[in-house]
Formats: sequence, C-alpha cells, structure tokens
Amino acid sequence: MDSNLSRDELGEIGLAAVGAHSRIDRRTAFFNPGRIHLGDHVRIDAFSVLAGGLEDLVVESYVHIGASCYLSSGDGGIRIAEFCTLAPRVSVHGHSDDYRNGTLTGGVVPVALTGGTGAPIVLEPHVIVGSGSVLLPGITIAFGAAVGALTVVRRSVASGSVVVGNPAALIGNRDVSRFDEFAALARQRLERDGR
Repeated sequence: MDSNLSRDELGEIGLAAVGAHSRIDRRTAFFNPGRIHLGDHVRIDAFSVLAGGLEDLVVESYVHIGASCYLSSGDGGIRIAEFCTLAPRVSVHGHSDDYRNGTLTGGVVPVALTGGTGAPIVLEPHVIVGSGSVLLPGITIAFGAAVGALTVVRRSVASGSVVVGNPAALIGNRDVSRFDEFAALARQRLERDGR
C-alpha cells in the first residue's frame, strides 16, 4: 500500500482545498479539515498534525512539512507561502493561552474561559524553519528568512535574516537574490515531470 493518501482519500477527509500533485502521508492527522487549504505540490510527512481553528490554515504550493510537525491555526490563522520548508517537529501556533490572570487552560475548556489570544502567523515565500522550532502567534517570517533548529520565534523576522535561539536572535543573512529564478525552474521541472 502506498504511504501517501490517494486523491479519493484526500477528498473523503473534507479539506477546504487540496491542489494537484500533493503527497500527504496517510499517518497525517487532520482536525477541522474544512478550515485547511493545501496548494499544489505540497508534501506532508508522517505523524504531522494540521488543525484548522476559527481561522484558516493555508498552505500554498511547493511547501514541504516534515515529519511530526504540529500546525494549529486557532483564532489567529496560519498562512505558509510558496517554497517554504518546515523541518521535523516544528510547532506553529495561531493561539496562545495566557496563564497570568487565573484563567483555565486545555482543550476541554470553553475558549471564553481560557484568556488566550490569537494572532495571524505568516511565512512568506522561501522561508525555512529548522527542526524543533516553535512559532508563536502574531509573527511574520519575511521572504527567504531562516529559523535555526530549536528556535522560539515570538517576534517577526526580517527578509533574509537567519535567527537562532530562545528568544530568536539574528546571527546572519541569506542571499535571497536568486530564489525567484530557482522557483521558476522548479515549477517548470515539477510540471514537466508531473509530480
């Protein structure tokens, strides 16, 4: 048996959208799939969890989500643009609880009693997020930025920046000048090869 879901199986899940040539491992878990949009040529590896919330979780085309990633759009929403990569065990949270005011926590507690807040998370094209990193609500990781492994991102990251640590700190910059050129070549080759 193929480890990826067939087009028919993907249709039965009830996703809001799923593009052509996407490879989704059958061990991926989807919650509230009607709020999840997947583009063309998306790859999602085994044991990842994608949870739609009050706002949509949008994964555009040519995105790779590594094994055991956790994406929950919550009440903030998540948008991952083209040619982004999430290495294994990345967590992306569109909602965060606030423990300071004596509110309750947990998935069985009504949202009105949690005191949490949601804010959008946006990954612009060509972002790479290293293994085990955590992205918190209200951030944008701009074009071509890189987040090193085990990094906690609580503030937005500028285009081409390379950040690492907890909290994320700038350690350098990527050369982003040819990303669009290489993206055009990748699109051509993937469409030509039909995969």
